Order: sequence, then C-alpha cells, then structure tokens
Amino acid sequence: MKIAQTVAVAMTLLGVSCVRPPAIRTFGPDPNLKAGVEITEKSRVPLRLKITLPSEAQTAAFLVTPGEPTVLLYPTDSSGSTPLGTGVHDVGTIYSHPARSDSVGLLRRPEPDTAGAGARNGGYGGRGGNGGYGGNGGYGYGGARANPGADFGAQPYVLVFTSKQPLSYDMLEDKVVGVTIPITEDEAFSTVTKLLHEATGNQGPWAATAIPFNPSSALRD
Repeated sequence: MKIAQTVAVAMTLLGVSCVRPPAIRTFGPDPNLKAGVEITEKSRVPLRLKITLPSEAQTAAFLVTPGEPTVLLYPTDSSGSTPLGTGVHDVGTIYSHPARSDSVGLLRRPEPDTAGAGARNGGYGGRGGNGGYGGNGGYGYGGARANPGADFGAQPYVLVFTSKQPLSYDMLEDKVVGVTIPITEDEAFSTVTKLLHEATGNQGPWAATAIPFNPSSALRD
C-alpha cells in the first residue's frame, strides 16, 4: 500500500512539474526583426499594443488561440500594412476603434452584439458568425464558439509578425484570418507562422513574437 501511495504521489508531482506556465514565444530566422510586444490596454479583447522594433519592418498583429480561427488585430485598415520604423510604437487594435468604414470603404470592426450570443458572453459579434470569432474573417471575440480550442481552455496569445515584405490585406484575409488552427500550441504557431510567411510570397526575412493574453482576468486599465 505504501509503495502504491508513493508511486501515486510521485506521478502527481511529475504531472505538476510538466505543466508549463504560458510564456513569450519567438519564431523566425531573423533576430533583427523580432519585436518586443506589450498589451497596454485590454478588456475582454486586446485594445492597444506597444510594439518595439529593432529595425523598420512591415508589421501585423493577430489574436491566436490554438483550436480557433485567427483574428487580425492590426493593421486596422484594409489598405494593408505600412512599414513601422525602428523604435516604440503605440498601436490600437480593431477593437479600440468605433465601427467605421476605412480608407477603402470596408467596415473593419463590428458593432457590439447586443442581442446575440456574443452579447450574452460579453463579446463582439463575429463577421458572418454567431457572436464569436465568426466566419469569413472572424473579427468577433467572446461569443458562443463551437471551436475545440474553447472546450480545451486553450491559452490565447497576441502574435506580432514582422517582415521586410509588404503584408497585403487581401493575402492576410485569404491565407490567415479566420483559419482554424491546430489545438496544440506548437502546431498552432507553426501553422500560423507558415501561413504568414506564405502571405509574403515566402520572400525575405521574417520574425514573430507571441505573448500570452488572458481575457478571463482582463480589465480595462
């Protein structure tokens, strides 16, 4: 009996030691492009980011949750990315702006869902979805999600991708945004960064930084 109890305790301690807290993840072949990222304002979604660049780069930010569709946070304008210079940049996500038509006439952020499943869960309605990430672009957050990542309590991340190549909005929409990614973190990040590199035409150096985002305890500063 004592041996069985000892084995059980050892297995429990081993399991606890294997649970890793969420940490900053970095990817890509070029360390000179890896951005420093902080979430400076948040509610149930990231509202503002501080992005620190070691050199000028085309920049895009995403909300990445394993097992769920990827959400484009920045750029907020469908005209596509513009290069950000070396240094610190304070940028607002699509959730930090009121719903409006952007420079090419597209509505880039939904109104809060006051009647559907998104409102009942404190989130925004998804574009073409049912209050959650939604289909066809998936800009909503916090609604009724049928994706497996929500069921498994997957950790959300804000991922900032930097490249020397322009990031076309159409390419991001076609290849990255709304694509449901694998449930495991390593496979999820591998999929997203591969899709982002493809969106640049697989040209030139790139890098990505992912930081944990916890919507369950996020309160607007």
